[in-house]
Amino acid sequence: MNADTGTSTPHNEQLRALLFADLCDSLQLVERIGDIAAAELFQHHDRLVLALQQRWNGQLIDRSDALFMLFECPVDALGFALDYQRGLQQLGQERDIVLQSRAGLHVGDVLTWENSAEAVKAGAKPIEVEGLAKPMAARLMQLARPGQILLSSVAEAMMRRASASLGEAGEGLVWQSFGRWRSKGVAQPMDVFGVYDPATRSIGRPRQSAKASRDIPVWRRPLVMTAEVTLVAALMVGAWFLTRPQPAIAFAERDWVVIGKLKNFTGNALLDDSLEQALRISLEQSPYLNVLTDDQVSRTLAMMRRRSGEAMDREQAIAIAVRSGARLVLMPTVANVGGRPRFSVEVLEPQSQRTLVSASANAGGGEGAILAAVDDVSRQLRKQLGEDRTAIGSASQPLPQVTTPDMDALRAYALGQKRYSRGDFKGALAFFQQATDVDPDFALAWLGQSRCRFASMDYLGASQLLDEARKRSEHLTPRERLCVKNWALQIGDPDRATDGWARMAELYPDYIPTSYNAALNLFHENRIEESLVVSRRVSRSKVELPEVAQDQYGRALLASEQYADADIAFSRAAINGWGGP
Repeated sequence: MNADTGTSTPHNEQLRALLFADLCDSLQLVERIGDIAAAELFQHHDRLVLALQQRWNGQLIDRSDALFMLFECPVDALGFALDYQRGLQQLGQERDIVLQSRAGLHVGDVLTWENSAEAVKAGAKPIEVEGLAKPMAARLMQLARPGQILLSSVAEAMMRRASASLGEAGEGLVWQSFGRWRSKGVAQPMDVFGVYDPATRSIGRPRQSAKASRDIPVWRRPLVMTAEVTLVAALMVGAWFLTRPQPAIAFAERDWVVIGKLKNFTGNALLDDSLEQALRISLEQSPYLNVLTDDQVSRTLAMMRRRSGEAMDREQAIAIAVRSGARLVLMPTVANVGGRPRFSVEVLEPQSQRTLVSASANAGGGEGAILAAVDDVSRQLRKQLGEDRTAIGSASQPLPQVTTPDMDALRAYALGQKRYSRGDFKGALAFFQQATDVDPDFALAWLGQSRCRFASMDYLGASQLLDEARKRSEHLTPRERLCVKNWALQIGDPDRATDGWARMAELYPDYIPTSYNAALNLFHENRIEESLVVSRRVSRSKVELPEVAQDQYGRALLASEQYADADIAFSRAAINGWGGP
């Protein structure tokens, strides 16, 4: 014994497994349950520690801030940590509270010595432990989140090999690497691993602090990556401004257009609704412009106190464009010229009501020739509005391919769309069925039937009809193919549908039904912040879903505890006619 210090001479270095374990939020626990209940709980906790210490041959060194224990056999330290977590969980369940620990495990050389009886009597610990392994194990515990066990690479290698000797406690353990971490005051980085019971979920990455952080290359650090992204974005924006095509008329990307009533001078009544619908489908393939749907037009007419069934002539179309904020009005015409149909479109500026440009094409012979003329006019218009020629070719499919070459089927589909926009799902279903009776490969009509079944809450029927549309996916536009995929998930596996709707909403930001579905699914999955972003965009739409969009936005604001803004959103929903729950 060293007479000067009152301690024994430190022993030689010994290889030991070191465990630091901490009962999380113990102070808040005492405050919540009271001193008496806390004292009784800690007595049970001490008995748990003693029982596990005896079972796993652990040596308790200190328990002032956290449990600090030594083990001769590394796998015993792992067994103690796992059983300690399970024991705390059982104690918490008996008292209807949540008890969790965080633990750090390391294997390394330590020096130990015993304090004198006088020193122990004065408050010193019976045994002292020092060595670099001690702060490294403590840092691992500090990195761990509640319920997490972290190990160094040395401990992981030794304990993983021997985990089978733990018996039931070691069955099915999940091991996870969290990469390299640097600790303050330690020159070399440390590989950090986690282990958890398969009955519990993964806790996630360790938490960074002022004393420990991930060891990542300079170019991957947040500030550097921000600078890199900013530089790349600046270069891309500059390149886009240098290379973008100048629009032939004042039309900005993603602006809205209104399609007026077709003027039919051919005497063929089949062309009345079918060509108007064909022009809409052709233009909707463009990511550059947006077309007001029949439903949007009906809502705008209702706000203008006009009947939605009226023919949308030039004057009516201009009034709708002004009210909805659409940039242009397209007035289609079909007439016989030289014995063949000619399809043309006049482009009007709503404010001045003047004609800006026009485009036309003659139909050739054969089935689907008039649809080819509609396609030709659509491409001319997109080019004149400023869309890139390459984009027009890559983002378009021929109308006979994505609709039907049969004009009877196309007219039935157009009439079904009109019934659907008025909420007459039974009538719409009948027309869509008529369209597929005429042309069984008319995929859009199968999709229309599915939408009617879904709106009528016949989900089994909707799913079966979606399968019919999916079998004919080559006859759908890219946007409609995504719709079919996401609706199939929405009906059969709603949990997987959310991310699909979110990606589609990002790809087609002005296709409001998709964004609304994304916002609604995100809200139901309690991903409130993401739902709030999408709901806000939907609520700002001037042309579609004003009442339900404001209601959903209000719910997201309410869940985010933004009560004043939520009240405003609900008021706007009521003003727009929302009467839902």
